[in-house]
Parts: sequence; C-alpha cells; structure tokens
Amino acid sequence: MQEATEAAGALTGVHRDAWFQQREAEEYFIQLMAVSDETALRDFILARQPFPADPGYFRAYSQGREWYVLVLGPYPNRRQAQTALQALPSTLRRYQPWPRSLASIQAAMNAYAEHTQR
Repeated sequence: MQEATEAAGALTGVHRDAWFQQREAEEYFIQLMAVSDETALRDFILARQPFPADPGYFRAYSQGREWYVLVLGPYPNRRQAQTALQALPSTLRRYQPWPRSLASIQAAMNAYAEHTQR
C-alpha cells in the first residue's frame, strides 16, 4: 500500500480524500469513473491530463467492494455540474459521467472508513 501512496503523490494537481472532507457539502462534482485498481486509475489520469476541471479521486466502499472514484470539480450546484458535463470532450463522455453531490461522496468515503475499521 505504501507503493500506491508514493505513486499517487506523483499526480500533481489531483485532489485526494482529505480535500473532499474539507469542502462544502452543497457542492457537486462530475463522476467520471470508479475502478477497483488504483494503479489503473492513476494511469488513466496521467494519460488524459489536463482535464477541463480539477481532478480528484477518493476511496469508497460500495456493493461489497473497494473503489477508487475519479471526479472533476467542484461546481456550486447540480445544474452547473450538468452543464459542465455536457461540455466534456467525447473522450471523457464515453465513460458515461454523471453529476454527484459532495454529500454523497463524503458518505461513500465514510462507508470506506467504516469498512476498513472492521
């Protein structure tokens, strides 16, 4: 796990878990994807930078699995996130992104924290 943490540090300008916990819960993001392999996600980010908005990823636990979730943002509300989503290049829209509230991101992060404390 230390190797993944060190490699993640090489991603400049990519927000991580603590940053999401400090944001206002009313904000929205565009979720691009969720994958179970952090290395694959980091490779995806490196291959596609720069993004049209700030990228970030966080760890989540859902459906009995651990995930690394890539999002872009923040946006002040759902409408602006939806507008930004429509403006994404087709190379990113092909992943079927969707607007996601920060409140739901924080809930997913909390589920991950609870899962890892067991």
